[in-house]
Amino acid sequence: MISNSEKLRLNQEALSDIEDALYSLKNKVYEKNPELYFSMAQDYIKSINDIRAEIDDNLGLSLINDYKAPLWIRLAGNYIDTWNTPVSVWSSIMSNLKNSVSSVAKVLKSNIEISDTLINSLSDFEVSGIESGSLKIGFNIHSEEQLELFNNKKESEATKLIEDALVKILETSYWFSKGKDIEELDSLFDSESIRNYVISKTINLMPSSRSKYKIIEYSGSILPIDRPITLNTQSRKRIKELIKKSDDENEIEKIGVIREIDLDKNRITLRQIEDGGPDLFCNYNEDNFNQVKDSLDLKVKIIGVVKIKNPSLLYIKFVENIEDN
Repeated sequence: MISNSEKLRLNQEALSDIEDALYSLKNKVYEKNPELYFSMAQDYIKSINDIRAEIDDNLGLSLINDYKAPLWIRLAGNYIDTWNTPVSVWSSIMSNLKNSVSSVAKVLKSNIEISDTLINSLSDFEVSGIESGSLKIGFNIHSEEQLELFNNKKESEATKLIEDALVKILETSYWFSKGKDIEELDSLFDSESIRNYVISKTINLMPSSRSKYKIIEYSGSILPIDRPITLNTQSRKRIKELIKKSDDENEIEKIGVIREIDLDKNRITLRQIEDGGPDLFCNYNEDNFNQVKDSLDLKVKIIGVVKIKNPSLLYIKFVENIEDN
């Protein structure tokens, strides 16, 4: 991080030197062997992007850009940068953001008469900016085009609901990033089941050990605090502190695919279980029904409890979508 004007000047000089070197390399190599040029240029390009990002940050451009969009998400990791990131990473983070916000909004809406169609539409945030360096995407929370699709009195309630859902996810993310006390997180929610549901949707946005990105950072004017929120692969471990066990039950985790939902018995069937075990019945409740429904036919990790007297039936605490990215 550049901290004073002297370092700024040195970085500007270094940037100029690297750009001159890249220009010289292009003149010497490109026409003779384009593939060799592209290969040799990668380290130059990375250095240029890194130094430019530091200069922009020192000049305050990053602060200005943060206010171009209410929410910015930055992903960092090996081989993650603006123009070389796999499409799967772009699509998964955008899809997970939409699904997490819309799912939380449906739980929070309580008795408010807002259709799922409106919630789904308003949760489909518009990309409003992309910054160089590690992958950083800016999102508008509500575009005029989205609002024009729904000409009714519920728009203001729906937009506030979407913002509330997003803020709940960001507040929970902040708790994970700082390791705050459980009691402080509990104060954000009306019930433990809603808390656990929001946690599960927050986890879906966090990097896993198998993710191509290893850090996710939130910034922008909608954040509940005045500084970025940063999470990494270790942040998921905080969830274990929220799993409460009683004397007559054991906590377990199972990875498999949800193939059936029995609406009469409030039960799903988990199949293709990773440890090779038999199909497992899992009971859900009204608070985590949307979570289960959204994961139908997907590979998931289910965290819940089994009663010692009936170990063949799992009571779901929450469901985490398994990321292949």
